[in-house]
Formats: sequence, C-alpha cells, structure tokens
Amino acid sequence: MLDDTSREIMDIPFLCVLLFQCVVLDNKQMDTNVIIMMMITIIIIIIIIIIMKIGDEQMETLSTGQKYHTFQHDVNEMRVLQALQSELNADKERSVEPKDKQGKTTTTEKDNSTNSTNVHPTKDVLHESKQMDTDNSIDGILHRAGNKMKESCLDGIKLEEILDIIDSTMIKRCASGGKDYGTVVITEGLVDLMNKDDLNKYFNGNIDNGHALLGHVICEELTKRWSCRPHDMYIRSKFLGFELRAADPNAHDIVLARELGYAAMMSCKVRQINATIVSMKGGELESIPLTEMRDPQRRNEPTVKGVNIRSLSYKVAESYMIRLRKSDLGDQQKLRKLAETANCNETAFINNFTYVAV
Repeated sequence: MLDDTSREIMDIPFLCVLLFQCVVLDNKQMDTNVIIMMMITIIIIIIIIIIMKIGDEQMETLSTGQKYHTFQHDVNEMRVLQALQSELNADKERSVEPKDKQGKTTTTEKDNSTNSTNVHPTKDVLHESKQMDTDNSIDGILHRAGNKMKESCLDGIKLEEILDIIDSTMIKRCASGGKDYGTVVITEGLVDLMNKDDLNKYFNGNIDNGHALLGHVICEELTKRWSCRPHDMYIRSKFLGFELRAADPNAHDIVLARELGYAAMMSCKVRQINATIVSMKGGELESIPLTEMRDPQRRNEPTVKGVNIRSLSYKVAESYMIRLRKSDLGDQQKLRKLAETANCNETAFINNFTYVAV
C-alpha cells in the first residue's frame, strides 16, 4: 500500500511517460536523439520531485523536534519557578512571629540575662571562636574538620581526601581483627570534579589521563602510606572495562534493554528523533535532548551527573560500607587500636581523619 506522498511522487512521472508514448505514436519518424533527450528530462523531473519531498519531510521533523525541545524547556522553567515560589513561601512562614490569642506578637523571655542571644556576634563571641580553632578537644577538632570539608567542596575534590577516606576504612578493617582484605570501588567521574592543582600534579591536567590512571595513582599513594606501618598490605588496582561490558546480562539488564528498545521506537514514532537520547526514569519514558547534556558554563565539557546521597538506594548501599565513623573516635578502646594500626598517636589520628568520618 502506498501513502499519499508516494502516490504524488508516482503520478507525475506516470503522466510524463504517457505523454512521451503519445508523442512517439503520433510521430514515428522522430529522431533518436530527441527521444533520448525526452527520457533524460523525465528522469531529471523524477529526481527533483523526490528531493523536494524528502526536504519537506526533513523540515517537518526538524520543526517537531524544535517544538518538543521548547516544550521541555518550558516545563523545566516552570518547575524552577515553582521551586523558587515554594522556597519563598517557606521563608515567609518561618519569618512570621508567633501570636497569642489576642493577635499580639509574643516574645520569649529568659530568667537569666546571660543566656540571651544577640543577632550580631560580640567581641567575646569572636574571641571564643578564635580559641575554638586552637582547641584540641573533640568539639574543636570537629569544628576544624567541618571547615576543612567546606574548603574541599569549594575548591573541588582533592586526591588527599579520597585517599583519607579509603585509608581510614582500611585502618578500621585491620584494627577490627576480622578480615584484613576487601574491595574498594571508585568511579572515574571523580576526576571531572577534581581540584585543578591535583589534576595538574598527578595527571598533567588531562582529564582523559585521569580517567585511566586514577586507580593506579591511588594504589601508589596508599602503598607509600602503608609502607611505614607494621602491617604488610598488598594493594593493586584493576580497571573494570571489557570484563564488565562483556559479562552475561542478568535479569535486570534484559528487562531494561527491552524497555529502552520499546521507548526508542515510541520516540521515533512520534517524530522525537532530532538529537535526543531515550532513558527510563522512575519506570517512565523520558526523552532528553543532547543539548541538555552539555553545561553552557563548561563549554564543550559534558555535564557531570551527581549521585543523590539522600535516595533510598544510596542509604542501603552506605549501610553496607565500612567507613570510619565519629562514634569510633569517641570510643577510647577503638581509638587506641586505630592509632596503633595507623602507626601514630591518638591525637594525630583524630586530627588527620576526623573530617572524613561519617
């Protein structure tokens, strides 16, 4: 069966051939060169018609893709506006002072005037904060650890922070007296968020080199640390690439492949094929334009997708992780074993690893 477009393409060449036959029958003495020229003309007309029809379909597809992209942009803009509006409403609710039954604003008074809180810090408060920075108590150390973590987030991920997280986990594993072996899984995407100084120092400023050499560099740095400790630790790195991609699919992979294939065909069916990628999010089809995968602020660099650390899947995975915890630092017996394993005193261990404790 032919659609309307195909019929239109076939009608005009058919009329040209019919006209050609009529001319030949009426004038049998027509020159051969004239007949050849007429045939060439008919072929050229057919080619021009086909090209025009293809161009019309391409323009229609492009227009549909632009309309879809505009719709997606409007939806995202509306979500942002709704989020901002909800934040403003929440701020207004928090700023409203409580009122009594008569509608008068109530205030809370304290018996002891020394416990009153001022909006602006006084000189005494600033003096106490400076003393806290030099305090070696647990509270002072935790305060400095929080500042160190904030500085790390602002400047980018530092390789030392990654090493301290892994190193503290290995120390805790060895100090527990149980298994003295384990596996650490590291994503290569950490290189994209790494501090520029560390990126230049370890990977010559090349992100691609960082993706390939991240595990190797971490392995070398951890080996240097454990060479000065009483425990013999063999550390090696393995880049999972072909082994992981060539593995047999499990049940989840099979279901996901079937759903993605169906989603891709549905996207093509509704003509949303103009530079889009199909994904499944929350069990629903989502068509994402490739332009949204680029960060305008980072030019030609791809957008880094973060991990939702508040999601249920992450919380479940974190519960199975062996990590240094703040409760371990509060237990004197555990702290003593951790310091002995790290070949340092307790104060030095707290100063070095408190900021990575969870």
